[in-house]
Amino acid sequence: MSFVITANLLIVLGLFLVLPILIGVYVYRDATSRGMNAPLWTLIAILSPALIGLIIYLIVRSEERALECPSCRASVSESYAVCPSCGTQLKGRCQRCDYPLNASWDHCPQCGETVPQEAKMPLSTKRKETGLGKILIAVIIIPILMVILLFMGVMTFSASTTSVGSVSGISIENYENYPEVYHWLKTSQESEDGIYVMSYKKAPSSKDGSYYNNYLILYNGATEDADLSMGSESKWFFDEFYKVEFTSNEGYSPNSYVLFHTEITTKKDLPLRVYVDGKEVDYQHVESQIPLSIDMGY
Repeated sequence: MSFVITANLLIVLGLFLVLPILIGVYVYRDATSRGMNAPLWTLIAILSPALIGLIIYLIVRSEERALECPSCRASVSESYAVCPSCGTQLKGRCQRCDYPLNASWDHCPQCGETVPQEAKMPLSTKRKETGLGKILIAVIIIPILMVILLFMGVMTFSASTTSVGSVSGISIENYENYPEVYHWLKTSQESEDGIYVMSYKKAPSSKDGSYYNNYLILYNGATEDADLSMGSESKWFFDEFYKVEFTSNEGYSPNSYVLFHTEITTKKDLPLRVYVDGKEVDYQHVESQIPLSIDMGY
């Protein structure tokens, strides 16, 4: 389960790195388009704790309009009379002295001439805001994701504490003193090749709330030297299960079988999944009415 916890922590670390990068890219581009000191504001936005730098920038930058040339869409400043990229006129001019006029002026500051209404219209257009919404969404969502991932990592750690025991190399004849188990084993062994599972589940005690599961697993057709491994695993965050895996070394034999007993104690009830050579396989399952102790076959 340490793999799941490590994965969650790596994702959280990645989100911590992604958010400052997104903020830095946005601030740099936005400040550049407004003629502000882009490198300085980028450093302030990234290095200030708790997004204070971004908030300060958004407040300060509201006084700086992001303008663009209506012809070539290049970034321009309110002080520009013409676009430096394509030469398009960006301001009206005084009819008497040809002085560049701001749209809010009623009189020319150079000669005092009254500014006609048509000369008050700004010839540059305000650049559309395209990145702020995404940044604000990221600022809200990414911390929430961090909290969720950390919470799920803690929950996975607390829920996946397991104790596993097993006995392998057992013979069917070892269970002759347990008629229910022995009859099931003989019937399964005489059936077609495949995997047969008998299980016994003990309800969690009020003392510690742990689940106790016993499994007797018969693999018809497997050779005796087949490797066996087991343990709790998890896919994604909530799909946790008890995994038993066989690895065949010399193929299969219709006259042989592998029988082993395993038990698991865990903080939550885990389903059993059986794998053969890395692939999950189906198995036939019955429940036992009597406890299957790990040493009952000896």
